[in-house]
Amino acid sequence: MQIGSAPGATGWRKLARSTLVATGLMFGAYQPAHALIINATYVGMTAAAQAVVNNAISVYQTTFNDSITVNIQFHDMTSGLGASGSVTYTAPYSSYRTLLAADQTTTNDATALANLPTGSTSPVLSSTTMLIHSANARAVGFNAPGVAINISGFCTFTGDGCIGLNTGLTTTGNGTTTGSYSLLAVVEHEIDEVLGLGSALSASSTATRGLPEDFFRYSAPGVRSFATNSSTSQVCGSGTPSAYFSIDGGTTNLASLNNCNNGADYG
Repeated sequence: MQIGSAPGATGWRKLARSTLVATGLMFGAYQPAHALIINATYVGMTAAAQAVVNNAISVYQTTFNDSITVNIQFHDMTSGLGASGSVTYTAPYSSYRTLLAADQTTTNDATALANLPTGSTSPVLSSTTMLIHSANARAVGFNAPGVAINISGFCTFTGDGCIGLNTGLTTTGNGTTTGSYSLLAVVEHEIDEVLGLGSALSASSTATRGLPEDFFRYSAPGVRSFATNSSTSQVCGSGTPSAYFSIDGGTTNLASLNNCNNGADYG
């Protein structure tokens, strides 16, 4: 396994993410028995902060009906604002595309699939393999269990991910100090990452494979975007390369994606 670090950060959305890349490829199907459940384990968090996390979890469990259980540790930290570490597998792109097709249920799913090539190579870097977070992998049908996570200075936990929250900077507070940031917003941002949202692009390393979200990054209709912008503007400027999220081949810009080296997450 390759273990990254989870450093602190200094501002909203300047949130660190590290991953545990599990060895081996994933084969076989995961057979679920229930609707989405997120099990939270708390370390050093006040009852008020836990209530905010539980509120966020309830939204996810109500909104998504993927029949998986996701185990996440939440802990308080004193640097940065929020950070996450999650389990990420390497998988064959062709297997992902096949499972995604079998899992489709909506017209949006059909539109996205129609713009996702079949075959053995992904539309990002023409790689035969891709990265996928354990929770996302199980949601589409891979056998991708959580594993032992040991990120020095951040967390030790067995499951799908760890989330650090500096509640001293949030309106909920840590019992001693409070801040101006919304704890709910930070929690949701970090849960999104553990569940599988985000880009494999990084300012500190060169991506060799894409994450699922990367397959839907465009700079123009029909033109995928998978390159970083060196701009350090806090609000990503209009320079190139730019990136936005689209499921219809880039025709419709559903949301602009951060694509600058401004400390925020790419994507």
